Amino acid sequence: MVKNRKIDKRVVIVIVQLILLNVLYLLTNKLDLRFNLTYTKIDYYIPFIKYTIIPYNIWYVYIWAGLLFVLYKNKDIFFIHAKTTIIAKLICIIIFIVFPTYTIRPEITGTDVFSRMVMLTYTSDNPVNALPSLHVLQSVLTHIAISKVCKRNDKVAIGSFIIAGSIILSTMFTKQHSLLDVVAGMTVGTIAVVIGYWKYEKDYVFNVKLDKRLS
Repeated sequence: MVKNRKIDKRVVIVIVQLILLNVLYLLTNKLDLRFNLTYTKIDYYIPFIKYTIIPYNIWYVYIWAGLLFVLYKNKDIFFIHAKTTIIAKLICIIIFIVFPTYTIRPEITGTDVFSRMVMLTYTSDNPVNALPSLHVLQSVLTHIAISKVCKRNDKVAIGSFIIAGSIILSTMFTKQHSLLDVVAGMTVGTIAVVIGYWKYEKDYVFNVKLDKRLS
């Protein structure tokens, strides 16, 4: 006889909050506020590579699949990851409103499937809310969470690193973001990880030392 598993209401609340944050982002994107250009001289030397639209769009699957994977492996890490993501993303949305940024996109003339995918992305997403890049921010946070629940050199963690890295690079090659946006996204992500996991890491180190003394 299969036992009924109760659904953790906290998990549901967290997922709803993340969905609402996505809705809030879409609303700010529709405002189409173009005031501060984040494009730098270096960005003019970064080529547009239409094929990188694949990893760019894989991001939408990666962050949610990563979230559920972490939930399955370790609920404590799941809540830390979710809380860190919510706070960091909320801060970014506030930045988008207080300091509106935008980027420059190339004209797409191709009719192949990759060019059409880029055009579809451009059409559905205004070139605003550039700095910091949420694609970069959440890729960093998702990979860190996955690496926390996996063993060292685990294939899943290695795969996550490759996916996250390709997504971060794709933000520049698709011209969805500038180099400055990427640096800002990684900076916010790193700070969020350090603050978000501080207590967990502190307790972990304490427990390891305690186990060594007792053994």
